[in-house]
Amino acid sequence: LNNVRMLSVSELLEYVEDKASFEEILGTLDVPAFSMSNPAAIGTISRKKPHALDDYLFLKKHTDKAVKVALPGPYLLTRAMWVEGLSM
Repeated sequence: LNNVRMLSVSELLEYVEDKASFEEILGTLDVPAFSMSNPAAIGTISRKKPHALDDYLFLKKHTDKAVKVALPGPYLLTRAMWVEGLSM
């Protein structure tokens, strides 16, 4: 997707207002902040090519059963990818 950047959780810390609470949440995860990443919108989201066409064509080539392909939903694209101070 255009205008989506993968950021480590430690990079996201720069944009969080309540850093102490965020770091406390990270501490409960028992995973280093640099090892996890999250997509973040850095502008208007668009796409260069069909998002799931390659997955669909691969599956159709290998099965004659009904095919389902996972797509990002509106929640992911609006809530989980919005980072205050970074997203426009």
